[in-house]
Amino acid sequence: MSKLFLRGKGALTLTERDYKSQGGEGKIYVKGKTAYKIYLEPQKMIPLAKIDELALLDDVRIVRPKEVILKDTTPVGFTMDFVPDPTPLCKLFTNDFRDRNGITPETVVRLVEAMAEVIKFIHQHRCLIVDGNEMNYLVGATFNVPFFIDVDSYQTPSFPATALMQSVRDWHSACFTELSDWFSFAIVACQLFVGIHPYKGRHDGFKPADLEGRMKANVSIFNRAVRTPAAVRDLGLIPSLYRDWFVKLFEKGERLPPPGIAGLMQISAPKITTATGDLFLFSPLRQCATEVLEYRRTLGKEIITTRGSVWIDGHESRDTGQVVITPWRAIPVKGEIRNRRLLLRDLSAQTQIDFPAEAEALFVADNSFVIKSGDKLIEVALSELGNRILASPKTVWSVLPQSTQCFQGCAFQDVLGKAYFLIPLPAEIHSSLMIKPVPELDGYRILDARHEGRILLVTGFKAGVYHKFLLRFSADYGQYELRDLKTDDPSLNFTVLENGLVVLIPEEEHLELFHRDSPKVRQILSPDVRTSLRLAHDGITVVASEGNEVFRLRMKN
Repeated sequence: MSKLFLRGKGALTLTERDYKSQGGEGKIYVKGKTAYKIYLEPQKMIPLAKIDELALLDDVRIVRPKEVILKDTTPVGFTMDFVPDPTPLCKLFTNDFRDRNGITPETVVRLVEAMAEVIKFIHQHRCLIVDGNEMNYLVGATFNVPFFIDVDSYQTPSFPATALMQSVRDWHSACFTELSDWFSFAIVACQLFVGIHPYKGRHDGFKPADLEGRMKANVSIFNRAVRTPAAVRDLGLIPSLYRDWFVKLFEKGERLPPPGIAGLMQISAPKITTATGDLFLFSPLRQCATEVLEYRRTLGKEIITTRGSVWIDGHESRDTGQVVITPWRAIPVKGEIRNRRLLLRDLSAQTQIDFPAEAEALFVADNSFVIKSGDKLIEVALSELGNRILASPKTVWSVLPQSTQCFQGCAFQDVLGKAYFLIPLPAEIHSSLMIKPVPELDGYRILDARHEGRILLVTGFKAGVYHKFLLRFSADYGQYELRDLKTDDPSLNFTVLENGLVVLIPEEEHLELFHRDSPKVRQILSPDVRTSLRLAHDGITVVASEGNEVFRLRMKN
């Protein structure tokens, strides 16, 4: 990179190791507690006078431009405060992420109220957000503190806004106002509460993708004629005063600021019923006291993770976290990250297992724990010595520390705008890490990914649109086929049976069956297929969970 300078402070050095991500306008680097945005085209640099006006937004939750970065004497970027351990706010829309991270409805209420508080502060200083879409927020490690990003696009007293995503546009307003900001906020708040955009779902009078038409006609999910997917959370999770406000905005076309307090939630009791359907047979397998988050069978052990417990072959451990099974005596070991340490616990002996490395993120790949520790991915080896289990680093791979994200069964690395997936390979192939470039996903903001049995499912965001991609790898992972599933449903809901059959629910009422070694896909459209069904497998049997219940699933003859 050419020589850079901080205005009035001297030379600035940024390296590939500091690189974090790239968007449509520029690249982001991170060093210590500071982030640096370098514009790809210097002529698009925010005016210096606008930085001065944004300086009034001095709330720590507003990640605003601060110091100016120069290349020679030309402004090419600016610094910002760095948000540690951030989560894109849109991840909190999905049940799977909320369940894996123990995010409660009360946490979401506190988050929404904090967002409203910051927006009021922005308005008090004569600024408007304008493009208040969900991608312009991050959430802190506790999930109840918002951080407002892309602040350089805000409207200030002297400068207009520079962006607007159509999904949060107020089609009833001819100009940008505080009320149009509140309308955009209401759309995001609704998705946080119940997991769906207020103008999605199905209505017989509109085409499925006609978001603009629904918004102009004020036909929202609060309309009795609108049908929503099964994975949408109970509308009782919307606090009462916010629900009244949503109805006024989305159904009646009124424009009002939000209520000062959220109000009470009225949550329905969870369903504990056996599912039925015309095309499928649901055979009860297990019923748990709380909601089932994951079902797995590994080395002969049945592992069921519920909200607050882990069940191993029907025996409950009041614990949470991810579980692997030791290869010799088949002992279940739980792992979780706490205070940047990997905590391991023998669930049979109920004893702690020491591990020497710091850890920022954890995932399970092929019955092994893999952690991210700084600029390393580390596979954890579990060995048995007498009655003790020992943990040590098995395989270590170097990664870019700022731009590597961990997901289910894989990691993703943005290398200066190029997309790479990092997949620990199964032992039967060879003990290694497949670093696979996927140029079709260059420039996408990767939000979630999941790898299992040579299938990789990815959700990404680009140019204001969500995409879900499926990658089917060859046996040696040397080649892949990529398919755009043409849906913005964020769930990554599939399983791969031991015979290679893949069962996928890409969206509501839509199921796909295919073999991972064949391009042929059988599509099944049925109201029996619900995105609330969480797919898993036991050998060559499809297993699904919904609510508190686990059942075997098969098609009728």
